Amino acid sequence: MSRVVYLVAEVLWHHPHFARHPAGGVPLRMFRHRDAAEACCLRLNRNFQAGRCPFDHPPREVAGRDSAAWLRWDEDEPRLRVLIDYVQDLGLPAPATDGPLRAAWIVWWRATRPAMEPAQWQAIWTFLDRRLPFRVSEVPCQE
Repeated sequence: MSRVVYLVAEVLWHHPHFARHPAGGVPLRMFRHRDAAEACCLRLNRNFQAGRCPFDHPPREVAGRDSAAWLRWDEDEPRLRVLIDYVQDLGLPAPATDGPLRAAWIVWWRATRPAMEPAQWQAIWTFLDRRLPFRVSEVPCQE
């Protein structure tokens, strides 16, 4: 009889194209129940996010030849305005935007992050839809 297990793995990415590495990922833990695997994955991704700047990571939709586009996200004025409004709605000041915008956001993150509540920095990561390194996969197995 075939069963399913849930594998938590760290996805490997190529730089500079941020495409999945041909080797796939590094298996970390296996679970019998999806909810336990998802909880483990969430914990690993939150720990990953806690020490990193989301402006240094590409969005989920970026892959292959489109990877350079995420470096220019700050040239998209409507998206930038929405981001500024979102940050202010979270009760945070927006960064000064004179000069290179991506650099301003990185400096802002590093200066503002220590005072942020976990819900605030997690909301920004979610809003920016950045790639996270840990994933859950369903894997068939034999008993």
